[in-house]
Amino acid sequence: MVEDKPAQITLPTLSSSSTQETTFDPKPSPPNNIAPHVLQAIKDEGLAIDRSGSITFAPSSPAHPRRWPLRRKIYDTSIICLLEFLTTVISNSGSDVASSAALELGLSREITLFYFTTLYLLGQGFGGLLLPPICEAFGGKFIYVGSAAGFTAMCLMTGLAPSVATVVVGRLISGALSAMPTVVATGSIENMWDSRGRVLAIDVWAIAGFLGMAVGPVYATYVSESDMGWYVRFIRPSHECMLTVHGRHWVFYGASISVGVATVLAFGIKESRPVQLLRRKAKVVSRKTQTEKLPLQQDASVPSSGEFFRTTLYLPVSVFFTEPIICLSSIMGAAVVRLVLSTCVESRHVR
Repeated sequence: MVEDKPAQITLPTLSSSSTQETTFDPKPSPPNNIAPHVLQAIKDEGLAIDRSGSITFAPSSPAHPRRWPLRRKIYDTSIICLLEFLTTVISNSGSDVASSAALELGLSREITLFYFTTLYLLGQGFGGLLLPPICEAFGGKFIYVGSAAGFTAMCLMTGLAPSVATVVVGRLISGALSAMPTVVATGSIENMWDSRGRVLAIDVWAIAGFLGMAVGPVYATYVSESDMGWYVRFIRPSHECMLTVHGRHWVFYGASISVGVATVLAFGIKESRPVQLLRRKAKVVSRKTQTEKLPLQQDASVPSSGEFFRTTLYLPVSVFFTEPIICLSSIMGAAVVRLVLSTCVESRHVR
């Protein structure tokens, strides 16, 4: 009977021979016989080698998000909370815009509510399922920037919408992209703050979301029912004409402008996913020392396509249908949101 041998990891040795290597058993034992230039490069990048021989952050490494300067953490958290506030304002304004848009689009009020509100929330549910695992595997900064930029474009398209098709596409995609600051923010905050700072940061993020739900109907009702117009003058050789954009469009123009500004500010945030930062640091060390591949912890390795779909996409759906507590909690949360939206829809008709 053949005994199973533990997996082995190889690192450059002290020998000048390029063919000689030292093997390490990943049992808890301090690493030794690692080439000094590799150890120095690892130390210079704020990294260390744990007892299993894997690359990790040094205990006092300033590269870890929790040891960033306070100003950096406040800035990144503020941008995340700003995006949460702005996207929540727009998510809770669709029901108020629907009534004024129904006449313009030639649809019934119920169908318009479905296009402006239900489709947005369906998209948000889909985005909440897809975006978190993407951020877990590949980092969050560019997902934040990309989703905010896409949200800006979709709001602009909805405001300019000449047809029902553009409204449907704009609201569905903008809803999916709005899930980024809603469902991923807590993970980003957890990466940056310790237990004490995290409590305050989560409170601020939650307040931003609830404040957005309160401001959304007020903003949409005031703008869509106001006499505010946007007048653009076109001068042609034969005549001069005016194009008027009414308040309903300004709800989405205002959203695209505000989220567009937040998108520009989001370029200033840093990647806060420790695993992603560890990968980058390991690549720098490999490039400096001409080492092909440094061993990382298993959760720091880039997942294959099969692992990504199996563990990060299929697993949440499976847990929803197999765990009664998670299923009931999700239904309860959806019922609360539905109650708030229904109240906002009906209250605008009360004089």
